[in-house]
Amino acid sequence: MRIQFKNPAQAFAALATVTVAADQVCTLEERRTLFDQTRHLEIFQDLSQVEFARLLEDAVDIVYTTLPWDEYAVTWQGIADLIEA
Repeated sequence: MRIQFKNPAQAFAALATVTVAADQVCTLEERRTLFDQTRHLEIFQDLSQVEFARLLEDAVDIVYTTLPWDEYAVTWQGIADLIEA
């Protein structure tokens, strides 16, 4: 399945989303820590807090609705599709 992102920042946020869920245990603390750290990367510097939150919501939506999942994690094919995008 072909995934399309609006910009590189959205693609990076999607990768972060898959990273959080990779061990099939996605705690709120893991997610919060990763995204709090990610927020300070240069790729996101031009975004307001609201824009960043919206970007993350869109990225999570793409990951959960587009990529194939095997129970609680994206399949290897899904990861390959994400990297290809």
